[in-house]
Amino acid sequence: MDKHGGNIFNISNDVTDFSVSLSPNGIPEGVKKAIRDSLDSFDAYPDSNQGKLREAIANRYNVTKEKVACGNGAADLIYRLPLAVKRLNKGIKGRALILHPAFSCYEEALIEAGYDVNHHILLEEDSFVPRDGFIQEILLGDYDMVFVANPSNPVGTLMERDYLDRLINVCEEREAFLIIDECFLELTGREDELSAIEETKDKDYLLVLRSFTKTYAMAGLRLGYLISGNKKFVEMIMDTGQPWPISNPAEAGGIAALQEKDYLHKVNDYLDYERKKMRAGLSSLGLKAFNPSANYVFFYGPKGLKEKLLEKGFLIRDCGNFIGLEEGYYRVGIRRAEDNEKLMEVLSEIL
Repeated sequence: MDKHGGNIFNISNDVTDFSVSLSPNGIPEGVKKAIRDSLDSFDAYPDSNQGKLREAIANRYNVTKEKVACGNGAADLIYRLPLAVKRLNKGIKGRALILHPAFSCYEEALIEAGYDVNHHILLEEDSFVPRDGFIQEILLGDYDMVFVANPSNPVGTLMERDYLDRLINVCEEREAFLIIDECFLELTGREDELSAIEETKDKDYLLVLRSFTKTYAMAGLRLGYLISGNKKFVEMIMDTGQPWPISNPAEAGGIAALQEKDYLHKVNDYLDYERKKMRAGLSSLGLKAFNPSANYVFFYGPKGLKEKLLEKGFLIRDCGNFIGLEEGYYRVGIRRAEDNEKLMEVLSEIL
């Protein structure tokens, strides 16, 4: 079973790929132009400190660039984070907690760095919404790191502001680094309300993870970043991994993406309508579709549905390999309207 979406390289026939969740509007034209204009820089090594890119990110969120670190996609940073915590904290406890279902790289990175990993598994009976039990586990446990995503992936559950604030304060009290993965938050239309970036300014143990991959459909460029109020922690992160994690075209594309003023508004207006339409369509076919918040819809259906759709030229994400889930759970990314309609037609034929 594939560990991630987007694995189209071993599929012989042409497919419409719903297994990844990228902005349906594609790469902004300004980003494409910036990459083309950067061609003459390819003969030079990239800036190992990503000074211009970090400055652009810092300006976007009203922080200093010393609180920003960049990586070769968010996954690169996820693998560097546990090592940075070990360097920062010599009295390491070596324990971490993950809120599941979750991106598999959290656990893989922690295990590779030698951590004991505990799992707090959310259940369908609670619609996969985190409750007080998760916060109690942090209070009673002795953790160096806690990984959560807002919205969650693959379910799409959002942590509301009051719960988020409690979680941040508890981790700060317990001196456990809280990593909030916000890689999909910009595509919910609720970024201003629910992002924890502002809280990083006066917290030592809070870190927010972001990516250009989903928001600007830049998966092939590999560009992610994090923001933390703990400058020493950021320095440790930048000192881990290879010395040139960001290529020249990726840096040029990232800086250009941050200048796109109307792009996100247009994407979110489209997604607000299309995700409701897709959920309604899935429900009308007798599938259990959960309330979507970003650019993907999570649902439960017949076993073997992925294979049947693949025969028809459509690839979806089988979520049966996520901890806490089982065969029959699926995620579909929201694409352009005509693709979404074709998927619903084929699903109707199969079901």
